[in-house]
Amino acid sequence: MNAESVSELLSKMKPDFLRTYVGKDEENETKVKSEFWGKLKKCASKIPFLDEVVALWFCTKDPKTPKRVKSAVFAALAYFILPTDLIADFVPGIGYMDDAMVVARTLKSVHDHVTDEHRKLAREHINMRLGVTDAASKTETTETVPPSETVVVEEVQ
Repeated sequence: MNAESVSELLSKMKPDFLRTYVGKDEENETKVKSEFWGKLKKCASKIPFLDEVVALWFCTKDPKTPKRVKSAVFAALAYFILPTDLIADFVPGIGYMDDAMVVARTLKSVHDHVTDEHRKLAREHINMRLGVTDAASKTETTETVPPSETVVVEEVQ
């Protein structure tokens, strides 16, 4: 699979594909809580959007975060945790592209609820739990969404 076919595949990714995770709040939350840090330990060096993923995690832990926002974030994180999604994570070089798109789209829809405190906690825990000290310098998730992409998810208020 070359970069052009991956881009084409990602451009066709519709919210319908993600509906697999919507409405399964308890299942998503349980999966994320039990497998999140283990998944990150295995792939931290492979994903350039590590800070954003962990900031989303801390958004779910915040009692001020509305339930509907937590549900959206848990759905995105459950998608991230599964190794076989639209593009299997083990595919060299491109395995996390679809995960990056889901994280970017989720961040765009819940951006008002992911706070500076969540990002600060993310950086601290990435360093403490994963031993990665430069995660903030290598992450720019908002730039992983091609400018031609129209974000179809609604903003969660």
